[in-house]
Amino acid sequence: MGMDQPPTPPAGGSGAPDWGDMKNKVAAAQGPDRMLLIAGLVFLVSTFLPWYRVTVRGFGSASDNAWGLGGLGVLAALFGVAAFGVAVAGLSGAVKVPSAALLSLGIAGGTLLFTLLRFLFKPGGDAAASISILTAGAIKITRGIGLWIGLVVAIVMTAAAYQKYKAASA
Repeated sequence: MGMDQPPTPPAGGSGAPDWGDMKNKVAAAQGPDRMLLIAGLVFLVSTFLPWYRVTVRGFGSASDNAWGLGGLGVLAALFGVAAFGVAVAGLSGAVKVPSAALLSLGIAGGTLLFTLLRFLFKPGGDAAASISILTAGAIKITRGIGLWIGLVVAIVMTAAAYQKYKAASA
């Protein structure tokens, strides 16, 4: 082998991903797999939209997304990203997991759990409710569009993962 020839890639690895092949696999995805892909992508986008908004009468408002809320918001976002990643990996065939359907169900369930908890418990907990009461509504903490979208999509994601699990265990 001369100095001007590139080394041969190892067997089984090709170096660059074949995006054309991946596009065909995504287009061929049906049923729960397609729902998981779409729901995962929409959930990922929703994590960057406002999840909570604080409005101070006379001064304006500020909002924060799932990544800036800490705790439950970040866990919901991470589980959502993981659910999307598992759906993409399973579809591409890059990762062979014996119980991929169960893994998808567990991760999607975690996404729903943490999103639902973030929905039910406002940031600041009892202090947030007390502030609103003490200020006679001058300071309000409300749920943003990203949280509403994330909650609906987490439900869809969990339903799709359950369908995939039922189909795999039948």
